[in-house]
Amino acid sequence: MLQHRHDKPQLPPTLSSVYGMIDAEIKKVDEILRQSLSDGVPFVNDVSQYAFQLGGKRLRPVITLISYLAARPLGDEHGIPHKLMLVAAAVEMIHTATLIHDDILDGALIRRHLPTMHTHWNAGISVMAGDAIFTKALSLVTQLDELEPYRILAGACHKTCYGELRQMGTRNRFDMSVDEYLEIVAAKTAALIECSSQMGAWYAGADAETIEQFRLFGREIGIAFQIADDVLDLVGDEKTMGKTLGTDIQYKKPTLPVLLYFNTLPEDARREAIQQCSKEDADETFAQNFVAKIRCSGAVEAAIAYSDNLADSAVERIRHFAATHPRSPESHKAVDALCTIAAYIVKREK
Repeated sequence: MLQHRHDKPQLPPTLSSVYGMIDAEIKKVDEILRQSLSDGVPFVNDVSQYAFQLGGKRLRPVITLISYLAARPLGDEHGIPHKLMLVAAAVEMIHTATLIHDDILDGALIRRHLPTMHTHWNAGISVMAGDAIFTKALSLVTQLDELEPYRILAGACHKTCYGELRQMGTRNRFDMSVDEYLEIVAAKTAALIECSSQMGAWYAGADAETIEQFRLFGREIGIAFQIADDVLDLVGDEKTMGKTLGTDIQYKKPTLPVLLYFNTLPEDARREAIQQCSKEDADETFAQNFVAKIRCSGAVEAAIAYSDNLADSAVERIRHFAATHPRSPESHKAVDALCTIAAYIVKREK
């Protein structure tokens, strides 16, 4: 029997007012998702509805809709268009599909306090479920008339898959540079968040420079989001997170705290530590000792500072936009909401 979670993910207090601004629209996005993922075949419907529960707080749709409110010109008081809600739902579907595939690649056992799909069923069903959800997202965007949304979404999908593939090729490559890590993260994690803020500004009818600034806002908070994930995988609480922790070390992923730890070591010690970590027979005790060394080295704090700087840059960017463009009170409120989201991303506990 399926283990469904009927309750909504509980929002942290810092985000409640943000989500309250677009409560009706987020409900419409959820309804689009439910309808799109429903199926007349019971087994297919069970799989699809289970996947529906894995998406969490709908952060990407929220960024899409809030960006629209923040970017729309003074005097435009029209409501959020239905087409943008379709885009928001499509982005969330694509994100959900990547989560399903990521959990298989990472060997994760828990997602949103539920067994991951590949542990509930198996890897084959999970792969096909992810593919099916991805194609459902493509079906949604066929309802759009404009070419630009297709281009932006297609680019984000390509970057996400490309970044994930690049990351798979870096397993055990603890000698990689921080710059290479950031390139991969900008693709595999930030691309969909970048797409979300960019699409919101595009549908608001903003000029090209404003759309670019919103895109860069999404890119910066997207990279910060992944760095926060890297940190939480080392120091987070599994019960709070609602997903398996420690998988980055177990699967020998060179995340930012790990790379920064190696950079604190003298060259000889660094070379030896990298060799030890790269051994296939490194057991759980070794991994736990390795995590303890990272925690004591200051690398976690350095990674947090890195993500904080990105979030600060994103906030400064969006504040500059608000200060240099005539804005309605609602637009200013939406700008404040985007800044709240940026702050939440780097301070979250799950």
